[in-house]
Amino acid sequence: MASSIAEQLVEQLAPYLGAFNAKISVKTFAQRALGLTTEQLTRDDVPALLEALRPSLYTLVGKASTDALLEKVARQVK
Repeated sequence: MASSIAEQLVEQLAPYLGAFNAKISVKTFAQRALGLTTEQLTRDDVPALLEALRPSLYTLVGKASTDALLEKVARQVK
């Protein structure tokens, strides 16, 4: 069975944020930016969610790392 979009996002972000923070970040930004639960996220929601995460990630991992990470995540999540 394929992982949910939220699980895939958490998996991609966890090496940078830690598993717990990645999970909380995906949940929080899905709710705040998109008005969705993690279960409701679809592939079409990924670009908007990643953009919502960008400012926070800039602070945590730096601009260059964030830009590279978000490009990678956008390609990997299916």
